[in-house]
Amino acid sequence: MDMLVNTQEDVATLVGSRVLVNYLGSNEEVANMINNISKNVTSVDFFYEDQWKTLNMYCNSYWPKKYSLVEAYLL
Repeated sequence: MDMLVNTQEDVATLVGSRVLVNYLGSNEEVANMINNISKNVTSVDFFYEDQWKTLNMYCNSYWPKKYSLVEAYLL
C-alpha cells in the first residue's frame, strides 16, 4: 500500500475512486499512517516476484517506450 500512497493528494484520489475509505479524518493523517505502518517490517518472500520482474523487463524494453513516444507525438 505504501507504493500507492505518498501524499495526502494520493489519499484523496483513492478515496474519490472508492478504493480507500477514510475514517481518520484528514487525508494527511491517512498518508502518514500508511507510510509509517511498515517501517520496521521486512519481507522475506515476495509472492509476485517473478511476475514483477517480467513486467519490469517488458516495460523497460524497446517497444513500450517507442510506442509511448509515437502515441504522444502522433496520435
